[in-house]
Amino acid sequence: MKQEIECKTTEDASAAIAAGDYPVISGNICLSVSVDCRIICKSGQPHVEARESSQPHVEAWGSSQPHVVARESSQPHVVARESSQPHVVAWESSQPHVVAWGSSQPHVVARGCCQLSVRGNIKVQATAMVAVIAFGLLPEIDGAGFVSRVDLSDAASWCEYYGVETDATGCALLFKALDDDFCANYNRFPYVPGTAPVAPDWDGGYKECGGGLHFSPSPMLALAFFPSAVRFCACRVALNEIVTHPDGVSPEKVKAPRVLEVFEVDRHGKRI
Repeated sequence: MKQEIECKTTEDASAAIAAGDYPVISGNICLSVSVDCRIICKSGQPHVEARESSQPHVEAWGSSQPHVVARESSQPHVVARESSQPHVVAWESSQPHVVAWGSSQPHVVARGCCQLSVRGNIKVQATAMVAVIAFGLLPEIDGAGFVSRVDLSDAASWCEYYGVETDATGCALLFKALDDDFCANYNRFPYVPGTAPVAPDWDGGYKECGGGLHFSPSPMLALAFFPSAVRFCACRVALNEIVTHPDGVSPEKVKAPRVLEVFEVDRHGKRI
């Protein structure tokens, strides 16, 4: 079983990665990785270099300031949390994906013909051959040759991006993962086939969590919010009542005050 291993030296961290475990780094050690792995940075200024076609997952927590370098065709996924300040440098044909949460402040420098994907409060400095996909309005991009903004602030754009089925009546088909009694995971709210549930606590869409009924674009994405789910349902929801939170913690989730129709489906979205 994979486990988190406290590592104070490069040798310890390399051994943990080789064993398939997750090194937890609290110092200024240096790592060069060419395999897929998960690296957790708790403090200090560790240096992580991704090479070849590796896809390491680097998490920055607390006040850590990891320096992540992406080279060759590597695709590191860097997640910044709390007050961390990771510094990401992309070279050659690498394709880093950087996400910022909380009060973190990642800084990304991109050179060569690399491709970036960024989300959250991130500052990017790039050269003319760099392509950047920026999710939401928070990332600040300077100097990139090609910048594509993915604005999912309205329901129609969100549905198009996630491939959600819409119809001529102005409704979208969204999904819930449920228990055996057709109840949601967190609040046991029922989504019984044949009913039209209404949220008892609708907040006008203000908060990302709570204050309404929440939905995913597919049963499999809904499963991420309820891993032990045994049933799935499809919900017809009016597009003009769907609220998105593109810069939230879970931008793939939306909310609405009510459902027009509920019917049971399998995990692939096929009606049962």
